[in-house]
Amino acid sequence: MVTDCKGCTATVSVTLTQPIALTTDIYTHQPHCSSLLGGPNDGRIIVYAYGGCTLFQMRYSATPFNSNDATPAWQPCTTAQPFTINNLAAGSYYVQVRECCNQCTTSVNLVVLTCSNREDNATLDGPPVDFNAYPNPVKEILNIEFSSTDEATVKLKLVDVLGQTVIEHLHPATIGNNQYQMNLATIAKGVYILVMQKGDATLQKKIVLQ
Repeated sequence: MVTDCKGCTATVSVTLTQPIALTTDIYTHQPHCSSLLGGPNDGRIIVYAYGGCTLFQMRYSATPFNSNDATPAWQPCTTAQPFTINNLAAGSYYVQVRECCNQCTTSVNLVVLTCSNREDNATLDGPPVDFNAYPNPVKEILNIEFSSTDEATVKLKLVDVLGQTVIEHLHPATIGNNQYQMNLATIAKGVYILVMQKGDATLQKKIVLQ
């Protein structure tokens, strides 16, 4: 409301909107250990970015870095999705995404690649399954939902920022939607990575435990 010197008033309505939060989904193609199967540097990290505008950029490194560090350098802004990092060996990698319009950034995501000796390590061009975890942030019980196109065993892991596994479960998957609950009551508060592995396809989500 605005009032002039004579006491006249006028009301103006202003609506402020907040951009959709920047989030990422990260998928991996595990490298082979044996050169006979195409390895050892045939691993791949695939990153999808969501939220804000449609311009994103990414950076990654095999050594840890902080969000405000000048290096590694950012790749150019692009609307092309997904970001793909090829020719990777087994090891730990650190990935960060920035939305170019508002300069919002994700935290630095730890991605762990492990060697695979499977001959049928198929190329992964997109999300193999729907994968969701909630609530996030979580206080005790984490609900995990995913879909599967076949009957298989799914490995669910909770990994800390140092790459150490704090919880690991094997879960039988059925065709269609699957649900699972992970009890985090005895786990220290902090930031973790929820890893779901089905065959050689791996999906990861950042989980905040409060």
